Amino acid sequence: MIDVIGLSKIFNIRINGAKVINGCENINFSVKEGEFLSILGPSGIGKSTILKCLYRTYLPTKGEIYYESSIFGKVNIARVPDRKMIVLRNREIGYVSQFLRVIPRISAIDVVLEPLLLKNQISYKEARKRAEELLFQLRIPEYLFDAYPSTFSGGEQQRINIARAIIWKPRLLLLDEPTASLDKESVEIVLSKFLKLKEEGSTLIGVFHQEEIAKSISDKIYIMK
Repeated sequence: MIDVIGLSKIFNIRINGAKVINGCENINFSVKEGEFLSILGPSGIGKSTILKCLYRTYLPTKGEIYYESSIFGKVNIARVPDRKMIVLRNREIGYVSQFLRVIPRISAIDVVLEPLLLKNQISYKEARKRAEELLFQLRIPEYLFDAYPSTFSGGEQQRINIARAIIWKPRLLLLDEPTASLDKESVEIVLSKFLKLKEEGSTLIGVFHQEEIAKSISDKIYIMK
């Protein structure tokens, strides 16, 4: 599904003089449809930069990212027009960041169900039912469903973040440290959700610090040095 060839990202910083920072350099890997690839490496080495290039939050400096889209066929994410990239994000590619960024006065349940309303033609009632089931499974207490995520703990916010990303079952899901702020029991639940998503046909690429977590869930591991 994905071929990453010679991917590099350079940042030009112009504060107190010009500086050049290598975000990542000469990254090469392939992922088949339905596989789970984990990216391992120390902090600051560029793991998140790779994901942001795949999602096109960052425009790669060099290299190609060939993606087999169900809508457009084979496209190069490094070069595809912005309008097509927006369609890919809305219809095929999901992203779990390390931080939950939502409108402050939107309830947790509405944050989670929103992608279902935007991407699938279902009623609010049905979308809410699916969101409630998922939040129960992720151990979010029912009394928090209609509360604002900005009041939640870091672990609760991350579970809301994950629920929002997986509820619409994206064709490709990018995961940036999805388990970093979770307790052991929550980690096990979340990993089981990722595996179920994979069994249902999704392809996943995740960034992790813990090698044991990566090995427990991955088909392939890409190690950055």
